[in-house]
Amino acid sequence: MHHSYISHLLKFAFCFVFLQLSVTSYGQSVPNSEYYFSKNEFGVSVTSILSNVLSFNANSTQSPYGMFYRRRMNKSFLRIGLDLASEKKTNSGFDPNTGTFNESELRSGLTNVRIGIERNIQISKNLQFFGGIDLFGQYSKENSKSNFSFVSDDISYLGGGGPAIRLEYRLGKRLFLSTESTLYYGYGRHENTAYLNGELFSSVNENIYRLKLSLPTVLFISVQL
Repeated sequence: MHHSYISHLLKFAFCFVFLQLSVTSYGQSVPNSEYYFSKNEFGVSVTSILSNVLSFNANSTQSPYGMFYRRRMNKSFLRIGLDLASEKKTNSGFDPNTGTFNESELRSGLTNVRIGIERNIQISKNLQFFGGIDLFGQYSKENSKSNFSFVSDDISYLGGGGPAIRLEYRLGKRLFLSTESTLYYGYGRHENTAYLNGELFSSVNENIYRLKLSLPTVLFISVQL
């Protein structure tokens, strides 16, 4: 319930400001060199932290880019997003139905990276609207074993790009809160190979075509150094 409420609230706020932007403008726009404290900015996603504080499930609002770096240039901004993940899970136990002891292991790794250019329009004293375009790449690998007789290797890689829009609110001289929406098209490959008792059991190789709209349900907090 909390997750649904906050998610819809973020979407409504994002759309409201976007509509306001289309019918009005801020008459006292400040140059970027004066508005921003420095040229370098680092940020992280705080959605998971807020989910723990507010006790809602944020699995569907995870951003694939847990951290980012932004560089202010003359009239535009360069931004780089990155997310790295590695996980290992093991399970073991006795199955009374089969009378056997089962053991399984799962190892997974994920890398997401993107780079983009964006420009901004000042909406109010502390609110900025950004529009830009990104390029992204994604690589994931998963290895699973069951009783060490069945082994599965799964690899996926994806690349593409698309437009991005973002809202940013200035909390302090160096501190900012932002959310974004992206529309990415990607193309890649998915490969899966499975072995049973050391012999090839199955093999899958397929193309991936993906068009994904991400709504503004993720919050980032950033600081300028």
